[in-house]
Amino acid sequence: MSDIRHQLRDLRVKEGVTQTDLAKSVGLNRTSITNIESLRQKLTMDNLICIADALDYRVEVKFVKRR
Repeated sequence: MSDIRHQLRDLRVKEGVTQTDLAKSVGLNRTSITNIESLRQKLTMDNLICIADALDYRVEVKFVKRR
């Protein structure tokens, strides 16, 4: 499975939203969005939920037992 930050980037691009527009809608700066997508900045659960909401998605968490 790809990293969740890569999934966010892919969704942002799919929805035609720029990093700048996404940053404005979630109250971050563009650099923060760039750093989150490029794995240079940690992604908090709060930011994950805000970003997903801004892209009109919801976050679902699934626990899977280790084998």
